Amino acid sequence: MINAKRGKFVYSIFLFTLTTLCSAWTWTYKKDFVLNNADKVAYFNQKTRFFKQLIFSWNAHRPPKGYFKFSVSVHTSSGWSKWFETADWGAGIQQSYLSKDKDIAFYHVRLEIPNRVADAFKIKIESIDGVDLSLLKIVTVSVSNKELFEPEKYNDLKDLKSVYIKNIPIQSQMVLRHEDKDRICSPTSLSMLVGYLDKKRLDPLKVAKNSFDDGLQVYGSWPFNIAHAFELFPKCKFSVVRLSSFKSLHEYLTKGIPVVVSIRGNLKTAAKDYPNGHLVLVNGWSREKKLIHVHDPAFKRNSQVKHSYRVNDFLKAWENSYRLAYVVDCG
Repeated sequence: MINAKRGKFVYSIFLFTLTTLCSAWTWTYKKDFVLNNADKVAYFNQKTRFFKQLIFSWNAHRPPKGYFKFSVSVHTSSGWSKWFETADWGAGIQQSYLSKDKDIAFYHVRLEIPNRVADAFKIKIESIDGVDLSLLKIVTVSVSNKELFEPEKYNDLKDLKSVYIKNIPIQSQMVLRHEDKDRICSPTSLSMLVGYLDKKRLDPLKVAKNSFDDGLQVYGSWPFNIAHAFELFPKCKFSVVRLSSFKSLHEYLTKGIPVVVSIRGNLKTAAKDYPNGHLVLVNGWSREKKLIHVHDPAFKRNSQVKHSYRVNDFLKAWENSYRLAYVVDCG
């Protein structure tokens, strides 16, 4: 028979384990590919924690001819889903797709399972019109269960040391001569990130042109921005993920790597409200002043791009986008 003290100890361990498991809501999986030009199809198969949403991205050299066709299937209690065509990417083609089947749908950049959960995925990459599959280097998949998501406040961050990354290019999207300058926050933020890594200034208009999604008709499609980032700077690996917490973002900052994040809704002192989302580059954190430092391309002048948001305001806006981020691994 377990005595009261030992029983309390066992219960405490169980409670701690349960809390630890429940605090996790997003998981990232990566696969490096070593293929040859004779391969016609490649797969990334993975068992996972239970998830309700999937996003993915890839790093590859753009082929001079042909294109990659990406498809995804997920496993639920009903078995494997159909293959959802997600994106074509290659020479002269760059488009995402919308497709639905029963209660599962792929909406251009993400797969949603609203009424149940999945426990595995398969990514299929096909060679179309003679594309060389050896140009594909890595695929990253981020799965999540928003029902387990928990918001953060300053008290969750107060033990993280202050950090500030300098010498990042400054670029407002609003000063650019582009007919859709209101809609190019993603490639503009990406140009500042890659420009910092490569130590040279990039033309955000070229980045926007090479990131445009002909399927969704936007410049902010996450996988195409990631694919172009690798084209620009193949020394590092790029991916779009949902980060588990601000601590995860902070780890990149302490390595000297800024992070592009998506914010949504009202954010005090921002250039405007963002009901449909907006991307900024995070380059610092001040524990003493309770501020998040960013390069926000939405301001009208370049002199305003370097900006700081109060931590709780920023966290709420980032959490409205479920902590979406473009992250970089240069190790």
